[in-house]
Amino acid sequence: MYFSFYKKLILAIDIGPDAIRIVQVSKNRQIKYLKSIPTPEGSFINGHIVDPHLISDTIKNTLRDIHPAPQKVIFGVSDS
Repeated sequence: MYFSFYKKLILAIDIGPDAIRIVQVSKNRQIKYLKSIPTPEGSFINGHIVDPHLISDTIKNTLRDIHPAPQKVIFGVSDS
């Protein structure tokens, strides 16, 4: 797993049609934050993101719960 070799605080976000999952892992591989929230209704159609702004607003609001706030976020989005 790529994360096991990374030596900084990691924030991972998984966006799916049913849920958005967020996990923050410390340098020593301890889970510091873990949350799963429902994906906003109407943001996916047939497995494809149709309203990225609705999803990004949901993620921004959820990230406000993390203390200290992440300074750097690496984000990946699949082709869909």
